[in-house]
Amino acid sequence: MVKIAERKRRMKEAEESGRRQAEEILREREDVVFREIMGVHQGTVDSYLKGIVEGTVSKISRHKAMKEGQLRKEVLNPMLDKIEETDNKRGVILKEMVTSFLIPEVLRNKEKKYLNELQMKYIQSTKGVIEDSLRGVTRKLGDN
Repeated sequence: MVKIAERKRRMKEAEESGRRQAEEILREREDVVFREIMGVHQGTVDSYLKGIVEGTVSKISRHKAMKEGQLRKEVLNPMLDKIEETDNKRGVILKEMVTSFLIPEVLRNKEKKYLNELQMKYIQSTKGVIEDSLRGVTRKLGDN
């Protein structure tokens, strides 16, 4: 009877072990399927939210651009026209100042540069003559 009881117990343990193993395999498969389904759901949610965000950003950008355009048309353009008109008057004055001051100044600077170049020519030739004279004197002193 003990042997029969032990055999029954071993058989029940083997059956239970087989059931547990089958349950674990089934649970692992279900986990894999669950993860895959969650990945698909997450991808769907991401693309859905991305579409919503892009649409909203586009709509808000369009609305903001329209408001800015309207504001520019109503407020900024008249102000810019007035500033431009004032700048045109200032531009004429500025142009007159440039022609009356800067152009003569440029001519004076050009003339100075020309005179400096002439002076440098004379200085160089004078320097050359002095060096030649000194060499001649040095030779004569060396000959004596």
